[in-house]
This record gives sequence, C-alpha cells and structure tokens, in this order.
Amino acid sequence: MITNSFTQFDRTIPPKPGTLPSLTLPNIQRAELANGLKIMIVEHHKLPVVTVQLILQSGSSLDPAGKSGVARFTTSMIDEGTPTKNSLEIADAFDFLGAQFSASANFDGTYLSLTTLKEHLDVAVENYAEVLLHPTFPQKEFDRLQKELLTSLSQQKDRAPVVASNVFNKILYNNHPYGNQVSGDSISVANLSLNDVQQFYNSYYASNNGTLIFVGDITKEEAIKIAEKYLGKWQKKNIPSAKLPESKNPDGVTLYLIDKKDAPQTEIRIGQLGAARNTEDYYTLTVLQHILGSSSGRLFLNLREAKGYTYGAYANFGYRKSTGPFVASAGVKTEVTDSSIIEFLYELNRMRDEVVSDSEFQMYKTAVIQRLPRGFETPSQISEQLANLVLYNLPDNYFNSVVDNLSKVTQNDIQSAAQKYFQTEKLCIVVVGDKEKILSPLEKLGIGKIVLCDTDGNVIK
Repeated sequence: MITNSFTQFDRTIPPKPGTLPSLTLPNIQRAELANGLKIMIVEHHKLPVVTVQLILQSGSSLDPAGKSGVARFTTSMIDEGTPTKNSLEIADAFDFLGAQFSASANFDGTYLSLTTLKEHLDVAVENYAEVLLHPTFPQKEFDRLQKELLTSLSQQKDRAPVVASNVFNKILYNNHPYGNQVSGDSISVANLSLNDVQQFYNSYYASNNGTLIFVGDITKEEAIKIAEKYLGKWQKKNIPSAKLPESKNPDGVTLYLIDKKDAPQTEIRIGQLGAARNTEDYYTLTVLQHILGSSSGRLFLNLREAKGYTYGAYANFGYRKSTGPFVASAGVKTEVTDSSIIEFLYELNRMRDEVVSDSEFQMYKTAVIQRLPRGFETPSQISEQLANLVLYNLPDNYFNSVVDNLSKVTQNDIQSAAQKYFQTEKLCIVVVGDKEKILSPLEKLGIGKIVLCDTDGNVIK
C-alpha cells in the first residue's frame, strides 16, 4: 500500500513566525562634483560587478498638460542615437561588453541604469555617458517608437486589468498629474512631437538635478574618478520649479462601470487616496498592508481561500512624493461581482473596527521584517534601495532604523491607521465587466451612485 507522505496544508491557519534575520546594511559614501552632480557609493565586493544608476528628480508628473507620456518617451529615445552611433550600434556596444543598459521614468523620477563587469567599467560608462549627454533623438526612431506605443496602448484597451487600474487612477485623481498614465494615453501620445521630447530633455536632464549611484566592486576613489572623467563636464541648468497640486478624496461612494461584453470575469478596483512616501505612518501602513493585502493576507484568504471568488485579491499603498493611492483589487467570477465588493468592504471595515489579534499581528509583522534582507543581496537591488533614498529625500542612515521602527508598530497603531486611511464612506470603485450580467446586482447593493464609463474613463451620458 502506498501512502501519501504529504499532509494537507490549511492556508487559512497562519504559520508561526520565524526568528528575525540579521540585516547587513550598506555603508553609504557620498561625494559631489563641481557641476553639482551628487554621487553615492556602496562597496559590494562579493562579485566583480558594478551597477551604475542615475536618478533625476523629474518624472511624468512634470509632463506638460495634454502631453502625458513625454517623460517616459524621452527615456525610450535616449539610446536611439548619438553623433557617433545609431540605435543598433549603441545596443551592440553594450552587448559586446556584456553590459546591461536601461532607462525609464515613473511619476516622480527618471532612471538610467547600467550593470557591467568591473573589467569593462570604464568603456561601459563611456558609452553610458555618450547616450546620456549626446542623444540625437532621430525623427525616424521617434516615429517608429510612437507608432509602436500607440499600437500597445490600443491593445491595452482590451485588457480589463489594465483598463481598471488606469481608469481608477484617472477618476481618483481627476485632473491631478498622478491621474495620467506614465506611458501616456492614445490621445496624448498621438499629440507628442519630437520637440516635446527635446524640450523635456533640455529642461530636466542636468548635472544638478541628478544623483549618480555606484554599487558593487568599486571604491569611492574609483567612482569619483570615473564620474569626473565622463560626466564632469555635464552642464548645470536652472531646473523649472514645480509644485504638485493638492489631491482630495471622493465625496461619497461612486461605482464606475466599464462594459466589457462577454467578459469571463470582472475586474474590481476599490480605494481612495493613501499617503506620501514621507508619511510618519509609513511603517504602520507597511504592516497593515501585509495583513490586509498580501498573498497571505485577509483579502486573499477571504475571497480566494474561503469563498473561491478569485485567483487572488490584494491591496497596497502606492507611495509617491505627494499623496499616492490606496487600492484593493481582484479579478473575480462574473456571477459574484456584487458579493466580492461586499467582502472587500467587510475586510476594510474589519480593519477599522477590530484590533488585530496578537498571533496574527506578530506573524505578519515578523514576515515584513524577515523579507527585508532580500532587497540587499545584489548590487542592482542595493542600487534600487538607494534610489528610493534619493527620490524621496530619506536620510542615509534610514536603513539602520527600519527594523527598529517596524518592531515598534503596535496593534493599536494598525487600527488607528485603518480608521484614518480607510474612509469607507468616501470610495472610488471601478468595475470592468459584462454590464448586462452585473449591473442589476450592483444596483441592488445600494452602496452608491453607479456611473457608466468608456475604457478611457470618460463618463457615458
């Protein structure tokens, strides 16, 4: 007789917390070139690899009105040509060295990253500097990338999860820059010109707007020397000042319904304004988010494990320089759309109304602390951690107090934060699904006004 040696695993029973790990923190060294370029160095000599990352304090929130997507598009164009190389030759130059180059932008900043073997660092940074300082922005490449992006944006309108998230942000933030898509939308991208890209580059790509991060098999002296060699003549600029407008929560509860005929499931987004990255509640919200919205959190255990409504239900705070969003999300079976919204609201209110039990609280808080070392294992990971320090103006000794600050979070802190941030009488709810099947059950919920929208979030009269 053959027996199964595996015991049945009950996912509804939280595992016991393990011991807290040790966290090896990076020793951050700093310097600054005469042109105002700040430099951060972390020595990490386990492997002969160096990651170089430039952070510019300008992202898509600075896109001109009607031109959303220009910050991200500028990063797409940055390596499409220099006076000595075309786009293929630039790619070949990095590939020949085994180096990896990438550029991107989010709401708050722009990133240009390079990872290379130490033996090729000099040549790799030379290529990196050529791309950064001398882009030619060829019209032919602009036209190609614009066409590709418009095709991608058009295809995304058929993807319910993307539509739900984009419409949620647009409606939540109204006319605030955070309501735009970082990549732009079909209208704004079609309106972009090469001149828009050049203007964004000329306005914000400057030595005194950046911090250059070196992590890996490199010393402070080597980092300064190579930065001075290739970026020492990068010019300062008068960076345009910009202050983001205030954002505010919705008045009441409104459910925005986007019809997707014959959709096999419904995408749900429920939320409101959350917090900025520099909030004093950050550590409390980190634990709260794990309790409520992680892959072992209450929403997941309720909607997936207990009810079987979905493959996964999550919630998170999207931290930014200014107030970011809080959003809970899931793709659920069409026939349980209304029931799923009830369970979302139940879990949000339960966080507000009840103190988390001792065992649940300790288990989740320990889990948050235990995963911290994973963010410091490679030069690229450490560089990303430092980028957050730069972008959100956090102190260099920030990581030294993370474990202590998380350990200080209490159960009462969790409930107080839930009462502060989960204002369930002021919610934006976005639902993408088959209107014919879900509208009547949603109306019977009686939780708020229902507004019909198109896939761009425009109200259908």
